Amino acid sequence: HAVQLPQYAPVFADNAISGYEFRALLENGGSMLKQELGIDNRLHRRQLMRAMTMRLYGVGSVPAKPAPPRWLEPREDGGSVAWDSPGSDGAPVHSYRLQRNDGIGAEWLTVYEGPGRTIREAALRTHVTYQYRVQAWSMLGHSEYSDPMTARCRTTGAGAQSLGDVRQADGNADGVLDRSELRELILGELGGHSPEVEAQLRTALRNVDRNVDGLLTADELESYRAQLGTSLSVDEVVDWVEHAVQLPQYAPVFADNAISGYEFRALLENGGSMLKQELGIDNRLHRRQLMRAMTMRLYGVGSVPAKPAPPRWLEPREDGGSVAWDSPGSDGAPVHSYRLQRNDGIGAEWLTVYEGPGRTIREAALRTHVTYQYRVQAWSMLGHSEYSDPMTARCRTTGAGAQSLGDVRQADGNADGVLDRSELRELILGELGGHSPEVEAQLRTALRNVDRNVDGLLTADELESYRAQLGTSLSVDEVVDWVEHAVQLPQ
Repeated sequence: HAVQLPQYAPVFADNAISGYEFRALLENGGSMLKQELGIDNRLHRRQLMRAMTMRLYGVGSVPAKPAPPRWLEPREDGGSVAWDSPGSDGAPVHSYRLQRNDGIGAEWLTVYEGPGRTIREAALRTHVTYQYRVQAWSMLGHSEYSDPMTARCRTTGAGAQSLGDVRQADGNADGVLDRSELRELILGELGGHSPEVEAQLRTALRNVDRNVDGLLTADELESYRAQLGTSLSVDEVVDWVEHAVQLPQYAPVFADNAISGYEFRALLENGGSMLKQELGIDNRLHRRQLMRAMTMRLYGVGSVPAKPAPPRWLEPREDGGSVAWDSPGSDGAPVHSYRLQRNDGIGAEWLTVYEGPGRTIREAALRTHVTYQYRVQAWSMLGHSEYSDPMTARCRTTGAGAQSLGDVRQADGNADGVLDRSELRELILGELGGHSPEVEAQLRTALRNVDRNVDGLLTADELESYRAQLGTSLSVDEVVDWVEHAVQLPQ
């Protein structure tokens, strides 16, 4: 699949070729490929040698993990699956493997292999929740599989529901909803006036209106609801009830009844009667809160929070430090809580270390010489954002603290334990080996960047804290990029 020479796959299998043999197969111009494996075609030997060489010397990398596929144009017996090409460093993506799971067992079935990025699925069963995942291939190998996407066929009942919703609100009986009719439909579902809906009605119409004509058809409403079902699996809905709607006591109820986004419309019928009768939610206020949140999701009112910026690592200590983050933008519902996760950089597992409304925590009992990673996710009533890009963090070591203390003592001309502007100037120019116009011009900026309490004086702790933050913002990849493009010494 990677080198795209499938005729030689059995030869490699029969000879038990693993990555350990790549170096030997490249010796003497690839002579063993011909003599031992019987690959006579010179061009094919060159292609295999090129690919093995790139793997052997780490030239480029396999494709990045793709985003989940999308479920489009659902029909009563199937639908279309589409996916995007992920990033690839060193060799372009040339093909994909798409797999399907019927959600009952653990077995994944490969339904497509090739260069395309969309297929039509047919002969699927109604009322079955399928899952799809995709893998990308380049000459260097394959990506991880994407996270799965869930999909269901469109049922006649679901189409009738959307058609009924449009007919109910279609005041002028023209078969479509304009903005004012959509407003009345949504407010009717919510049981009255809603400031969030009034403010975000334009967003609702934009989310659902596929052909951007300012009018909403039953087909467009049905298509949007089908996509909502694919994006809100049972696990996602359980997480949404607990963290977005903030009613965690009902999360097990939604899990036990396998509620996905597909069931939202049915749960809203007859004033939410099934929430009470089938799910046992007796509290009227809680039913109203759940119905309000489901209605906003069902009609595309607002959107989930934007992706947050990476967290920041502050006040590093020998056993930990503080992690802080900012609230991202949110369209339609305010951000009310966050999920912060940590990774020790060794394995792939992320550990949730905080969930709540705050935007800073103190971390303790961490290990020195371990590079940790932190990422944050924002939640509103409509759901969660993507996770932020990760931030790296390390505890302060005694040696690093001593370095900063020594630097301050060295330049502290009046021995008062801090550096003023002129002493900082002498310290920096001493490091540079003489006069520097750039430093002279930017000395005020340098002091402002490092001086945390803005008193015009620099302590060893402030210098140490700034240097620790520099470490978190300049990973190995960032430093490599910096040497090549900023310092302009690519060699």
